[in-house]
Amino acid sequence: MRKDWVDCLRALAMILVVLGHASYRIVPDRYLYLLFTSPVKVPLFFAVSGYVFSMKNGNVKAFWKSWFLRIIVPWFCLALIPGIPRCVIQKESLLSYMGELISGKELWFMPCFAIAYIIHFYFRKYSKCELTVCTFCMMAWGGGLLAAQYDILNFAMFNRALIVQFFFLIGYLFKQHEDSFLKIQRKYYLLFFFIYLGLCVISMYLFPHKSMDVHNNRYYNIPYCFMLITFGCFFLFGIARKAFVSDKIFNYIGRNTLLLFIWHPYVFQVIIGVVGLLHLSNLSGWGYAIAKSIIAIGVCMACSALVNKYVPWVVGKKA
Repeated sequence: MRKDWVDCLRALAMILVVLGHASYRIVPDRYLYLLFTSPVKVPLFFAVSGYVFSMKNGNVKAFWKSWFLRIIVPWFCLALIPGIPRCVIQKESLLSYMGELISGKELWFMPCFAIAYIIHFYFRKYSKCELTVCTFCMMAWGGGLLAAQYDILNFAMFNRALIVQFFFLIGYLFKQHEDSFLKIQRKYYLLFFFIYLGLCVISMYLFPHKSMDVHNNRYYNIPYCFMLITFGCFFLFGIARKAFVSDKIFNYIGRNTLLLFIWHPYVFQVIIGVVGLLHLSNLSGWGYAIAKSIIAIGVCMACSALVNKYVPWVVGKKA
């Protein structure tokens, strides 16, 4: 059974990602936006995945089937729909484009997520207790940070897939202790929020004009950044159950984040092309970035409605 608040968390993370991409090169100084949102943007996606992760009762065959149908098939189908026309227009080899998809040069999140999902399954399968899961995830996190630092295991974002086991762990721990977290009063979650904001503000002075980025393995201070991620994600998980109400738009976005993640960059390219044809290339600022985001989300959600109705298997859903 789907939980509306989980879909709202996904939608929130996705909107932050889209707005971040929309503001690239058109907002003179988006440092503050990245500073306050990066710890609860991409990490939140992986934390939600850790929360809803299905072990398939430890059945390896069932897991691999689900992994292929719900991650690999949507990834390549959705990427090839805009990718093939791009290859034709730019006279690029389709085989080369496929290589970019697998390597992580294009849509880095997908190979990272696909590999991270496998790693997390086997961590959970061969762990006898919660402590073992935590140990495996923390070891993977440390190994991934070290590998990424020396540009080892870059192919298919494997080193990032190790790093994000930390984010999966946040979702796993919230799931394991959900009843205890629900007993915590709202004022204590607000304390988490103010600690998060405080850490962000302090970092402006300790690490001026620096922000984190999971994709590029940019953590200006590893303990500080992961403390921000932990406080931010736990606050959102905790408050979501108490504060997020069922919202049709947010729920719908949250249930179709895969298509939105893969297609929104291509919609941006179309918007930029139209803006150029209209000789409005001087548009900039947050107003333009927000307008781009709203249009991209609207277009992608309209496409999602068609895909869900006529070819749901393309996005890993049952007919």
